[in-house]
Parts: sequence; structure tokens; C-alpha cells
Amino acid sequence: MDIWEKLERYGVDLEGALTRVLGDRELYLECIQDFLQENSYNRLKECMAVGDYEEAIAPAHALKGVTANLGITPLNEKIVVVLEALRGGKREHLQEQYEAFCKEMETFQKLLL
Repeated sequence: MDIWEKLERYGVDLEGALTRVLGDRELYLECIQDFLQENSYNRLKECMAVGDYEEAIAPAHALKGVTANLGITPLNEKIVVVLEALRGGKREHLQEQYEAFCKEMETFQKLLL
């Protein structure tokens, strides 16, 4: 199975994502790699580890935007829930929601290995 089949099976909106990069598949894969190396995920982990929920909003927002633009729907759906909880101060289930996002992120990372 090639990378495109893996991404599609995972639930990536390839049609929408490729439209945003004018159909340039190589550029899209570069954007995926940039996303995986970008610091927002690590920054979110740092903020959540120390309970700094106000500071966690910025990296969560960045992750929301990147996952939406790249069409990574399963990740985007999870981070949207986390971001809404952070912004709304609804922290009753925040840790569970955050852990679900992290698990989804690990699944996505493994997909690309």
C-alpha cells in the first residue's frame, strides 16, 4: 500500500488538501513532514503536563489550523474538542480529550513510517 492509500484509508481529505496545494502531491507530502516536525504538538504537551491551560490554547489553535488545511480529519476532530474545552474552561473531561488527541497523533505518525 502506498502513502496515498494509507492517508485515504486513515481518513485524510486528500481531494480538499490537494486542492489547497494546487494538486502538487510532492508539496503536500513536504507539508505533512513539516507538520510532524513543527513544534506545536510538543508545546501543547508541555503546557498540558504542567496544567497551563491558558498557554495551551495557542499550540492547540495552531494544530487545529494545520490539521484542517492538510485535511487530516481524524486529528482535526480531536484537537477541535480539546481547543473548545480549553477556550471554554470546560476542563472536566479535558485530560481524556487531550489523551485521545495524543493517541490519534501517534496513530498518524505510525502511519507515515
